[in-house]
Amino acid sequence: MSTPEPSVTWLHPDQEDSRTDRKLLAALLIELARSINQDLAAKVPSYLAADPRLEEMRHILLGREQALLDRLQQQIADPEQFALTVSQVLPAAFLQAAARDERLGQALAPTIEAAAQSSIRKNPRTLVDILYPLMGPAIRKSIGESLESTLQSLNAALKHTFSWRGLKWRFEAVRTGTTFAEVVLRHTLIYRVEHVFLIHKRSGLLIEHVAADEIASKDPQLVSAMLAAIQDFVRDSFSETADGGLDTLRLGELLLWCEQGPSAFLVAMIRGTPPETLHGLLRDTLANIHAHRHQALDNFDGDSAAFPGLRDELANCLRAQEKTREQRVSPLPWLVFLLVLALLFFGGYWLYQRHLDNNQWADYIQQLRTEPGITVTSAERRDGKWHVTGLRDPLAADPNALLTGSSLRSMQVVGHWQPQQALHPSIAAKRTQVNLERYLRRLQTEPGIVVISSEKRDGTWHMTGLRDPLAVDPNALLAGSSLGPTQVVGHWEPYQALHPSIVLKRIQASLEPPPTVGLALDNGAIRADGSASHNWIAKARHYASLLPHGSPKFDLSSVEVIGKAEYERLREAIQSRLIHFKHNAA
Repeated sequence: MSTPEPSVTWLHPDQEDSRTDRKLLAALLIELARSINQDLAAKVPSYLAADPRLEEMRHILLGREQALLDRLQQQIADPEQFALTVSQVLPAAFLQAAARDERLGQALAPTIEAAAQSSIRKNPRTLVDILYPLMGPAIRKSIGESLESTLQSLNAALKHTFSWRGLKWRFEAVRTGTTFAEVVLRHTLIYRVEHVFLIHKRSGLLIEHVAADEIASKDPQLVSAMLAAIQDFVRDSFSETADGGLDTLRLGELLLWCEQGPSAFLVAMIRGTPPETLHGLLRDTLANIHAHRHQALDNFDGDSAAFPGLRDELANCLRAQEKTREQRVSPLPWLVFLLVLALLFFGGYWLYQRHLDNNQWADYIQQLRTEPGITVTSAERRDGKWHVTGLRDPLAADPNALLTGSSLRSMQVVGHWQPQQALHPSIAAKRTQVNLERYLRRLQTEPGIVVISSEKRDGTWHMTGLRDPLAVDPNALLAGSSLGPTQVVGHWEPYQALHPSIVLKRIQASLEPPPTVGLALDNGAIRADGSASHNWIAKARHYASLLPHGSPKFDLSSVEVIGKAEYERLREAIQSRLIHFKHNAA
């Protein structure tokens, strides 16, 4: 940073210095008159001490420098004026000397120390007032940390005083000559310093960062920026002094301890519960850094190269304390013995189970081979499961149902079956039984047929029942099944069915309606539509009156009566109508 040169006003002559000397001007005029008038020259003497031309030349060549020398002589001769002049350049001179050379500070140190000692002897109250804002927080912080350490040790001691472990630790304290609280802390406190950050206080930039060997550093620059932002937030929001800030922060299992300094602050990221002595280590480290690197801290601009050896000092703060364990008899031999015994047991059980599964699998395959309608082509164990492949009639037994009673589970057995039609007598009998049941169900749904009984005699199925003559022929229904007329013999007694479809067939067969009359079923009734002669309508009405009770209703209300004269009139009207078609057009 360049310091502007102070303006030295006393080196420049004022306007008054250039004014004309009146006495000299008068002498020059007289000398001019004497040169012009010889008589006057004889009467009036010369008032010039020297040749005016020489003086004029001297004034022209050295007049400005002479004026500057006169002014400088006046400034030096006057003590007040000289002090004022020096005060104008003294601050800039001190700044440049302090930036370029440390000898100025070394030269002023004895004087400043003597002045401070003299001031303290004269009035100690002044220094106390100056240091009061710093001494109060420092004393309170030191007392708080000491009390926290004492309470921590007391809590740990009370926690373990009346336990068996506490008694052992008390005996250890007596044996080693240490206090009981120290023994408790040594056995209970477990901590590890994982990260240490040194952050510039004014700019918030990271000066240096160290981490434990087994700890990975994600982004130290980002962490330091966040810590600086948190410090500024806490200081601006809660702290009453500019030197205040966040001391302790808990983040889950991590504990952040922060030590404040004039130019930088030190942050330690700790896992576990550290002892309060770690605060002292952090404070001493930060104080040493400020004592030996104060100039580098003041001039820090983001380059950490000005801090050689700083990582070693910060690495000294990466302390860790692990819990000591008591020496006991190693249970490893017993564990090995139990492990071998368990392996032998489970190995024997596995072999026994494997042998049992093989026997069950062999029995299952043998049962499949003897089952009618099933043909096994291959059986193997693959990918921890049993696979069986073959042919199976749809009427054969279910292979999964045959697993009942064995240690094999259906999820362990995977079957790959292709359909077939087996010729085994039992399968053929099942197929005949299935077809017969289908034939019976179809007969029972046919209008005009009532099945009373069905039985098998001498290898032939005999069926007995009632059949309306207009119903379907039972033998015609055998065409859709594998049964033949020789396998099924029907004994059907005639009867008159009242089913609407059968009654409709009977009316059509008995009345023989003309083409102009249509018969159809409508909601369980028989309805006639169209037109017919009076005789046919009378015959149909008489037939409807003779239908037995329970027969469907025969409705003739929609049939119109047409006579012979009407037929002739309609015929002539139709024939008298000529319809003309276009030539060679469809």
